[in-house]
Amino acid sequence: MAQTIRNSCLKHEEFRNLSNPKLYALLPVVDREYYQDKPEEHLKKSTEVILDSTLSLEEKRKVLFKPIS
Repeated sequence: MAQTIRNSCLKHEEFRNLSNPKLYALLPVVDREYYQDKPEEHLKKSTEVILDSTLSLEEKRKVLFKPIS
């Protein structure tokens, strides 16, 4: 069953707690307030979450370099 997620309304930690690493490509666009206040820190934190995830190396590459359209 598909689930709709309003990622701009979720906080970074809430999004991570969804326990679906394949959604991690969306981390850079969640928690817009945090991103607007500290964009570099937000992107670094998002990248670290992806790198520390249980995804395989190939999946991590796909997630990190996946364009969001």
